[in-house]
Amino acid sequence: MLALFALAAYGCGAAQSSQMPAEERSSREVELAASLREEGHSAAALNHLRRALELDPDNPRAHLLQGYMAGERGDFGLAERSVVRAIARLKQKGQATLAAEAQNLLGSLYLSQNKVKQAIVVFEESAHSPLNASPHLAFANLGWAYHLEGRRESALSALQKSVEIQPGFCVGYYRIGRVHAQAQEWLKAEENLSLALEVDNRCKAFFQEAWLERGLVRKALKRRTLALGDLERCIEISPRNILGKKCQVHLDALMQVSLIPASATSAHAHAPVARPATHRADP
Repeated sequence: MLALFALAAYGCGAAQSSQMPAEERSSREVELAASLREEGHSAAALNHLRRALELDPDNPRAHLLQGYMAGERGDFGLAERSVVRAIARLKQKGQATLAAEAQNLLGSLYLSQNKVKQAIVVFEESAHSPLNASPHLAFANLGWAYHLEGRRESALSALQKSVEIQPGFCVGYYRIGRVHAQAQEWLKAEENLSLALEVDNRCKAFFQEAWLERGLVRKALKRRTLALGDLERCIEISPRNILGKKCQVHLDALMQVSLIPASATSAHAHAPVARPATHRADP
């Protein structure tokens, strides 16, 4: 998403001259704010962003970054207003390519607020814009919005389009897998979730959601050993975040069931079952 804020490179990082035009000074402030935000210095980034808007209140990239950062902290009202203003200004300036990408951000903000119909409108415009440099992102988001609205065939069509445009797009395959999993089409779900982890070697290193979802699908398919492996890999990526903890819960439950003897399910069995302390048991 930070590609939206990529600016033309300037010479060196020297202090800005008071003789520099306000628009150029504003652009430099946005560039610095984006870098600071990426490095985790949000407060400093916001200071430079405010300065950028003081220098040029119509700077569309400043409004985009403001919207993105506001969305990150859950201030969706400010986020939405900022991105809408940025899109209007970009269209006025004839920057249709960046406007199409910004619409994708706006649609994502709508989805975060469960405004699915509004999201679909802007995703459709973004996805079908011939000037969108990253249409696969818009099609993936459009497909997910259709899915949330219950339009299954439209969802699969848009998601398939996203991976046709960008064959290495792991998120597109992941979402196709999710749609099939919800319909309990386990084999198709497993196939696409596997693609999500295989089409780009970088995906398997961080894509906890895909490891978790494939683990649950393989559990439904009674492929216990494979399911355990997926859940373990999910935990290895990051055991302490929300997804890692969720994977641990499912892993423990799967191991717990596998350790219960058949007689323990009878009405006369009262002895507690020992809970395993570590990840994996032999199948």
